Amino acid sequence: MSFVLELQSSALAIGAQPLAFPLADRFERSGVRRKPYRDYLIFYALTDISVNIVRILHGARDYSALVLPESQIDD
Repeated sequence: MSFVLELQSSALAIGAQPLAFPLADRFERSGVRRKPYRDYLIFYALTDISVNIVRILHGARDYSALVLPESQIDD
């Protein structure tokens, strides 16, 4: 299976257990969670009826400014 398909499968699997992964540091108030996949982090948020993928970033990146606009980040 290709990396892209594996990553997609990992992201889709979040729907089965959306609360299984922790809230992301600095994004607790926004409800953004993060799931690791290999060297990547899948950031997602929940609504009443869906899981919304916010970003998928390499884990070595400084993701704090890339996940949400500065106005929505917890200080």
